[in-house]
Amino acid sequence: MVYLHRSPADWRTHLRHPQSELFPATAPGIPAVWPVAGVPCEPSKTEPARPVVTRLVHHAEPGCRQTRWPNTWPFPTRRRVERRRRSRIAHERRTIKTHPVEGAQILAEHPEQKGVAEIVMHHHERWDGKGYPDGIAAETIPIGSRIVNACDAFDTITQARVFRPTVKTPAEAIAELRQLAGSWYDPAVITALEKIVSDRWGVQIAPHAEQAVAINQPYREVFAIRPFRRLWFGQAVSFFGDWMNTAGLAIMLFVVTQSASVVALGLISKALPTVIFGLIAGPLVDRFNRQRIMIVADIVRGILTVTIPFWALNWLPGVFIVVFGVATASAFFNPAKQAMLPNLIPNRLLVRANGIMFSTEKGMELIGYSAAGLIAAAFSWIPLFFVDAATYFVSAVSLLSVGDSRPVAALGKLTVLKDIREGAVFIWRNRLLGSTMTVTTMCALLGGMTVPLLVVMAYGPLRGKALGYGLLEAALGAGVVLGALMAARAVARFRAGALILAGVAGIGVAYALIGLAGSLWLALLLIFAQGVANMIYYVPLVSITQREAPDYIRGRVMSTRFLLVQLGLLTGMIIAGPLADRIGAPAVFTTAGLLIVCVALVGTAFGSLRRATLDDDAGSSPLKAASG
Repeated sequence: MVYLHRSPADWRTHLRHPQSELFPATAPGIPAVWPVAGVPCEPSKTEPARPVVTRLVHHAEPGCRQTRWPNTWPFPTRRRVERRRRSRIAHERRTIKTHPVEGAQILAEHPEQKGVAEIVMHHHERWDGKGYPDGIAAETIPIGSRIVNACDAFDTITQARVFRPTVKTPAEAIAELRQLAGSWYDPAVITALEKIVSDRWGVQIAPHAEQAVAINQPYREVFAIRPFRRLWFGQAVSFFGDWMNTAGLAIMLFVVTQSASVVALGLISKALPTVIFGLIAGPLVDRFNRQRIMIVADIVRGILTVTIPFWALNWLPGVFIVVFGVATASAFFNPAKQAMLPNLIPNRLLVRANGIMFSTEKGMELIGYSAAGLIAAAFSWIPLFFVDAATYFVSAVSLLSVGDSRPVAALGKLTVLKDIREGAVFIWRNRLLGSTMTVTTMCALLGGMTVPLLVVMAYGPLRGKALGYGLLEAALGAGVVLGALMAARAVARFRAGALILAGVAGIGVAYALIGLAGSLWLALLLIFAQGVANMIYYVPLVSITQREAPDYIRGRVMSTRFLLVQLGLLTGMIIAGPLADRIGAPAVFTTAGLLIVCVALVGTAFGSLRRATLDDDAGSSPLKAASG
């Protein structure tokens, strides 16, 4: 270990005689033959151990005498520091920022120090991604690096330095670090450090001021994260355009052809690409920069959407080709977005972030459908596609400041078949992911049976006609918005697995009762409740999938989920028509609802799903071990 201490000094100085040769003279008591790693040193009898974890260069092997090297990190002299303290220039700061890389390179020369080298490499990264040398963020920073970063900062604040001779108390240091938690430091690490300082030195740590108001302002922390805020804004605009596009496509195809079959064909062409390219999209999302994939997808969707009116007026098959192309770009965009989201925010805010995204999507659906109807009635269907194209370009611009925090080395080489197999094996071996995928597929299949029949219910048994159908869609959307906002509070009180199963059961009961309802107003109440239950099931489900899948394979896991959902929906919609002709739409609703309740009951047999949790401490075992 002493040889590792000598290396930084020789690395950083360009003297005829290495600076490390001066160490024995300045460190009396060190034996004439310097010990190597694994050989015990003389125990320290005069100098107590320092109260916190300090830099690697300040210690030899455990139990050895602590040796104070003469200004070896980053090795400026006192006079030079004093002289340039107020006039440091840019190239000096760049030089200082190279010390993590140089330290990691020194350690990498010793195979037994490989794990330590990774910690040293990233110990100046910041939680918000603005650190150095790689600019990675949040959970992508090794946990050891996050711990060392926080402990090093605590040591710096509480110990005198050449550039700052005054020191602060441990309580003052914790207060200062707490202000930077979530930007500079991992909040979970700071919380663990608070407990250690409090237990070890009897320091009274002031309670978190924000805990008292957290329940009243549950989403402020999420929107305070700039990359998430940019992503949310771009997606809110894009969601608006997507639903306007969906409404415009149905209106345009019906106006041009007067054929319901052609309208159905157009909607099917939007769903097929996810089924066809879902397995391919996953490896691409995992192996390439996700931000770039999303930007390229938005640009492609915007350019193609602009051409839809031209094809509609001149060559109708061109519409289906373009719609297929737009949906293909979306098949790559959507898993990239959901795979990147957990890297933008802390784990403890993941459910809230998903709730915001899903409630925004459904809110924009209501606004988009309404705006599409007004514009089509006042002008024509043609402007709808121009507005939609513009929203894609707005989304692409907003994504320019939402970087993919993964280092280049983590992206790897694309091997499609091997990557697909690796993703499938990972899901198969992970009991929780396997159980959630099974429940998701069955719910999509059975729920898909009701999708094309809601309009039949509105015109038939419920006697609501066009207005009734619009009210049903609006009630469903309102329930989804409310449910997405309620999901974060529900996860804080109940197990995520229990919420998923309860949500599935609620969806099934609502569908079954809608099939039995003879009143439009009762159906509106039931479908509103079904929307709430849908999000109580969906938000924890997606959050668990994102958290359970490691970053290197998350794109494949999310694309597999999209594939299964779309495949289930398409199968259900194909079954719905002939089945409704034989037994009637109300019976299909009731049958589908009862079968969904059965899925929830069967889901309780999966212990991994029943016990699944999104507790913030679930993924912090190293911190729990360190603090208790």
